[in-house]
Amino acid sequence: EDHARLRESLTHLREKALSGNEYTGLSRDGRRFLYRAYSNPVFKDGAAVGIRGMLFDVTESKRAISELSQLNEYLRVMLETAPVAIFDLDREGRIGRLWNRGAERILGWKAEEVYGKVLPTVTEENLSGYYTLMAQSLEGRTLEGADVRRVRKDGTPIDYSVYSAPTYDENGQISGNISVLVDITARKAAERALRESE
Repeated sequence: EDHARLRESLTHLREKALSGNEYTGLSRDGRRFLYRAYSNPVFKDGAAVGIRGMLFDVTESKRAISELSQLNEYLRVMLETAPVAIFDLDREGRIGRLWNRGAERILGWKAEEVYGKVLPTVTEENLSGYYTLMAQSLEGRTLEGADVRRVRKDGTPIDYSVYSAPTYDENGQISGNISVLVDITARKAAERALRESE
């Protein structure tokens, strides 16, 4: 099915090399495969008399790239539709590249307001506790439901439960963490109301 493209490329070999063009081929057993072609014209006495080239089967790498792209799309949709706040922190406790819509909705800050900064719900008075939790991640520990009370952007109080796990760089070193905040304000309010009624 790529005969026309290949013929067109071959007609230009006297002018330029074939550098990484991709085509669909047919193997002897009838299997279709993708290959990348690299070739150069062979000259004799100033005239092109042949072609010297290499073909690389890229079927599996193309399939892997497609599957990875699909997986990334699934993850993007999951992050954007999750009803919880999800974000990443670097080793200094600053927000990195992830701040999902759940974080915007629950806490009030937009992504461009928080990138490169400490979690905005953290005030001076609870900064020490924030870094204590961060230190646990840097030790490779996960956090499974630490309940804290903080303040949203609009100044209203919020109770949330913190979950986090360390992230690692290409060398296997801890680079920060991924954190998830679950809004438990309504639950905490109900618990306080129940205590006061007893």
